[in-house]
Amino acid sequence: MHAALTTGIAYVGALGSRRTQARRAQALAEAGLDEAHIGRIHGPIGLDLVARTPAERALAACAEVLAALDGREARVLRDKAATKP
Repeated sequence: MHAALTTGIAYVGALGSRRTQARRAQALAEAGLDEAHIGRIHGPIGLDLVARTPAERALAACAEVLAALDGREARVLRDKAATKP
């Protein structure tokens, strides 16, 4: 993960609970990474879709990756203003 955070990888996501995320951040800080690098980690990965199955968790993760790589926050389609074709 250290290499991914310091080499310009566009998206770095990490599975695990919030407690696991905190331990990971602590270990990376001890390894010399600063807050800017550690703050690039998307974790726990995924949109809050209340996923219960592995397939649902994968969908939530993919949705977050797509939104992040496009540089925007995920939003609900019904909240988007209608556009004319």
